[in-house]
Amino acid sequence: MKRTTPVYLLLLLAHFLANNASAAPYGSGWYQEIQASIGYEDNVARSYRAVDDTDDVVSSVAAGIGYSSKVRENLQLVWSGYIAYNHHDEFDKLNNITTSLGLSLAYQPNTSFDSHWYESTIQVSRLDYKDNDAREGYLVTGDASINRRLGMMTTGRIGYRYTDLVFDKTAAQKNRDAAFDVARHEIFIGIDRSLSDRLSAVAEYGYQHGGFTWSVSGSPNPLFYEVASKDSAFSTCTSGGCDNWMAYRSVVDIHMIDVGLAYSLDLVNFDLSARYYRAGGSAGPNYSDWLIQIGALWNF
Repeated sequence: MKRTTPVYLLLLLAHFLANNASAAPYGSGWYQEIQASIGYEDNVARSYRAVDDTDDVVSSVAAGIGYSSKVRENLQLVWSGYIAYNHHDEFDKLNNITTSLGLSLAYQPNTSFDSHWYESTIQVSRLDYKDNDAREGYLVTGDASINRRLGMMTTGRIGYRYTDLVFDKTAAQKNRDAAFDVARHEIFIGIDRSLSDRLSAVAEYGYQHGGFTWSVSGSPNPLFYEVASKDSAFSTCTSGGCDNWMAYRSVVDIHMIDVGLAYSLDLVNFDLSARYYRAGGSAGPNYSDWLIQIGALWNF
């Protein structure tokens, strides 16, 4: 099948970078940022069947604005909003526009070097897909973490995160799209390590429990899932007929690992990251996926 790397997204990023400005994204005041990334995902459908080949090139570009307010010496609030376009080369019905509003809080009981600090964030994102109403809704994410320096060059964190896709639909539409109505709890632990003035490494492990959507061609054992919905994102039709896909929702345990390298070059931060997860329940098959991507973040 044909793949076309969305070069126009990278050109758009280059246009913004060429017209750079400088301003501190921290402290009190307004800040703006531009983000772009491109990567390869192994199993977009989260299928457990080897015959369901859904690897894809995925990319995104986003623009955001925020206001940072230093309430006290040890308390900071950050309000933010952004709009993003997410693109799939192969499965264009997964393309979407995301608009988000968020609030973050950071509090440090005292300002000594080895003092721990607390961070919490809540974010609400509206997901609008191309010809794919089933996946649309409001993604609500909240997290809280405890952070501490583990040395001159290293910080660690442990926290909790909750994610819920909230439908703005009629009762009939909610029933039709129930396989995409998921919520999950997560406990995570991470570490950041500064390797030089410009280069840093990050790693995080997360354990999630809750709803999980996976899509396959054909019908699996009904013991493996709670509800099922049609999934037009992966269905294809040829002269020989249509390959109809269904999406299923299960309650699973997910083990996820994120690792990355970040490099700062003047006003632009570049990163190379990888994510791998494996999901499974008490009954039924296991599902796995991995994503490798490169990205750039420009603050001004």
